[in-house]
This record gives sequence, structure tokens and C-alpha cells, in this order.
Amino acid sequence: MSLQLFNRIEQVDFLISSKSTGKPKEFAKKIGLSERSLYDTINLMKKLGAPILYCKQKKTYFCITR
Repeated sequence: MSLQLFNRIEQVDFLISSKSTGKPKEFAKKIGLSERSLYDTINLMKKLGAPILYCKQKKTYFCITR
């Protein structure tokens, strides 16, 4: 995994943990990505086991905690 990708994952994780993502378009803009790159990053994180979901009512991403 490249350092750039690792840093991107770290940014995505931080904003999701902070509950401050907003809608996908806003989220992508906050971290300087296209929406497509954001979706690709989130999908990669999910494949690696991150329990990430999107709440349509609150319009934000979140992680499932046990």
C-alpha cells in the first residue's frame, strides 16, 4: 500500500470517527478527492474489514461498533 493511499484511508477514518463526513460530495471535497475516489477508498476499507455504512436520514457515514 502506498503512503498516499494510507494517508487517504487515515483521513477518511478520522472524519468518519469524528462523525463529520456529510454527504458524499461534501465528504470528498473535505479531503480533496473526487466522489469516485472517495467511493473507491471506502470500498477498499470495507474489503479490509471496516464496518462503514451511510445513514440516509442523517446524511453521514458511520462505523458500526459493538
